[in-house]
Amino acid sequence: MHYYVPEGKAAIEIVSGGSSGGIQTVETLEKDSTYKLEFVMGDANNSCVGEFIVGAQAGSKAQNFTMHSQGIGFAQNCSMTFKADSSSPTVISFVSFTTTKSRDLVFCGPVIDKVVVQSSNGVKHDIELRIVAFLIVFLVATLKVNG
Repeated sequence: MHYYVPEGKAAIEIVSGGSSGGIQTVETLEKDSTYKLEFVMGDANNSCVGEFIVGAQAGSKAQNFTMHSQGIGFAQNCSMTFKADSSSPTVISFVSFTTTKSRDLVFCGPVIDKVVVQSSNGVKHDIELRIVAFLIVFLVATLKVNG
């Protein structure tokens, strides 16, 4: 099966709901500077239908983004502006507040792709997202329960 990827050759699908799973990275940003977090949110063209709600957080700023998925490979651009709170590295994270299953009863969820942080002076940082350890634990637990 070929999944829909909004940009490039790979994206991350968040398949758990609530605070039990997500993705995050840590970036060193300049304290008190304003940044814009841009990303693409979509579905993987895997029959995952429903309303997707993704929470994005950068430092202390959090915002929810919503899209309605028909499961046919749709994507939309999302963005939010935030200020780097401290001289400590800034945590940038995404969590899905949606848990759903495809027609084949496989867990599925929103796809996050093409994450970019742009400073107010125009410098862009392409962000490499890393899967959080608790997502892996969730997936293993889910496989054991369903397997």
